[in-house]
Amino acid sequence: MTSEQLFLLREAAEMLNCRPYQVTYLLNTKQVPEPRRIGGRRCFSVDDLLRLADKLNRKLVIKEE
Repeated sequence: MTSEQLFLLREAAEMLNCRPYQVTYLLNTKQVPEPRRIGGRRCFSVDDLLRLADKLNRKLVIKEE
């Protein structure tokens, strides 16, 4: 895994062991910065995932492929 690897919302939620709407809520209420978008889809970097994990008080589990 590289620090440039990007994840979609569903993948981010899986790695944070939460529901996608929980991540969306944090983004919509501006509790965390909006990630970059590619083709209109949110693409989360590892740094984005770490911020979300901290805010959700969750452990981040990145699955290697």
